[in-house]
Amino acid sequence: MFLKKLRNIILYMVAFLTSGHVFSVVNGNLCYMLIPIVLLIVLGLKLSKSRVFKRHRRNTLVVLLIIGMILIDSISDIFFGYNFLYSAKFALVLIFAYVFTEIISFEQFQKDYIDSMTVISIIAIIGYIYGIGNSFFYPWSTVTNINGVHYYNKIIFFAMDDFSRGRNIGIFWEPGIFAIFIVLAMLFIIFDNSEKMQKGKFITLLIALLTTVSTTGYVLMMVVLISLLIVRFRNNKVIFFIGIAGIAIISILLMSNGGIENILMRFFPRVFSKLFDNTASVTTRTGSIVINLQNFLEYPWGVGLTKANYLFADKMVGSQTSTLTLYLVQFGILGIFFVLLQLRCIYRYRYWDKLKGILFVTVWIVLMNVEITTMFSLIYIIIFYFIKDSYSINFYCGENYVKKDNF
Repeated sequence: MFLKKLRNIILYMVAFLTSGHVFSVVNGNLCYMLIPIVLLIVLGLKLSKSRVFKRHRRNTLVVLLIIGMILIDSISDIFFGYNFLYSAKFALVLIFAYVFTEIISFEQFQKDYIDSMTVISIIAIIGYIYGIGNSFFYPWSTVTNINGVHYYNKIIFFAMDDFSRGRNIGIFWEPGIFAIFIVLAMLFIIFDNSEKMQKGKFITLLIALLTTVSTTGYVLMMVVLISLLIVRFRNNKVIFFIGIAGIAIISILLMSNGGIENILMRFFPRVFSKLFDNTASVTTRTGSIVINLQNFLEYPWGVGLTKANYLFADKMVGSQTSTLTLYLVQFGILGIFFVLLQLRCIYRYRYWDKLKGILFVTVWIVLMNVEITTMFSLIYIIIFYFIKDSYSINFYCGENYVKKDNF
């Protein structure tokens, strides 16, 4: 029992360290080198009682996908004469994500993930409140990432010492990434099939999301709240219609031309200057999608991650933000299959109805087009879970339960 708990803690630590953690972008970091060490320990010492590589059609699909993506990425780097480092890191992430999903069940992962993000959020909120009283200057040592960005470092909480000062990042290198992982935790809480909702954790996550001061996070917050009303309160007509009316009014005010824009720009310039400025992040994100699609049409066979990034940089000044369309450039035709498979499997997750599937797919598409998550272990862990758990249809007949696998 102790070894099992220790194994799971180590797996989660590596998953978070290789998913946008500040330490993963610091010069000379060894975060991704932890993956082969942990895999050797877990598999070599047989800390998993069950077989990791089980013979199953869904597992075979995931393994074939991993092999195909690794081959395309590696061969492309060799063909174009690039450093093999990125391909090796990408391969490690995929293999780690697969092994993770074989050791820990999706149901257990969702519980652990919600708890982890709640703890991270509580610490982040405390750190943020402390920062408010000190104009967001912290008496801590700093670390510098590969792009020269400085972070106040407290191991379990970080704060940016640059243009993004005053935005909560938790343990991640950018507030938008923190917002993404918070939103995923909130959705898992909303879509949990238990009748009693984890309200305390949801409110904690919501407060943390507000402190990120992230345009993406705030837009997604509206979708999350709509999901909350539809999934949890659709039978309570009063709360449902009041909630929908409130969200509709706020949305109309945000989209209308008039005083509301100036008020929001005045009191929340960091967020709404980006939302209302057509030359800012919205243009960058739509530009990423367009350029990636153009590059895919030029190289439909796939060019690997390194070449894909160079192709993007040649056509646009700014950061790559669209992970879904980057997959098309990176893997070509296989990238199309991978993207469509994600969306289909999320929609058909065996424990959700169609409405939950549609809502989660909608949020997922947005999440995967606003930040680059190509090297995030947690993202692939979630994707592989959905692929493995989605090709079954559950039929409920009174108290009788029948599961039909139609893969």
